[in-house]
Amino acid sequence: MRARATVFSALFTVVGLLGACGGSSGGSDITGHSRLIDELAEQVDNAGDRAYTAEYLLGGEGEIATIARQATPEQVAFLFPDGRYVVTADYEMWCTPAEETECVVHPASEPTLSPPGGVLEELGGEQFLSAQTVIGWLTEAGASSSANITSKTRTIAGEHATCITVAGAETARVTDFEACVTDAGLLGSFTGSVDGQPRSVVLKSVSATVEPELFEIPEDVVVIDERPSPST
Repeated sequence: MRARATVFSALFTVVGLLGACGGSSGGSDITGHSRLIDELAEQVDNAGDRAYTAEYLLGGEGEIATIARQATPEQVAFLFPDGRYVVTADYEMWCTPAEETECVVHPASEPTLSPPGGVLEELGGEQFLSAQTVIGWLTEAGASSSANITSKTRTIAGEHATCITVAGAETARVTDFEACVTDAGLLGSFTGSVDGQPRSVVLKSVSATVEPELFEIPEDVVVIDERPSPST
């Protein structure tokens, strides 16, 4: 079998910087950009204290990814078009294909909301982006003296969100994009081109409830347990 690598803010509208909702800040206001991005990053960090289940539309083609997170105990589950990736205190698990006929269980790793590329590629989640990844791109854009950054508010999946549009961030990896973040610190949407490839992620629904079985090893599947045997 193939080897698998073990892995795995709302932007407050600052009236003093942007004016009314929908205002903008030009590329020369580096300090203003940094303050705004710091607020956004703090809100995203605070989302780590919450439990939620979020569904995202990927790539504009109707494919759905579901992300479920529990804060206590900390664990996370990703349901992508071609399988499931789960990290708990007891194991890291890959289930493929989409109907989960085989699950490989590895030793536990630290839960993350930014799965590595190997997970996304194997499980059909290449379009997925975490809020943490987008924050990194915003930070790079905010440090670019050529960037023009504007903001507006909108509603996504029933959630109030702030949307940031970045244009002409010449020194950043992602130079032109729009990202929206909900008041709860979740990614609301992302539209742009990353490394020459179009990327699109849109929040479809979000709930404060989490189904415990999402983190469990499914029944009636082939389980390959690669965790070390307990010493005797």
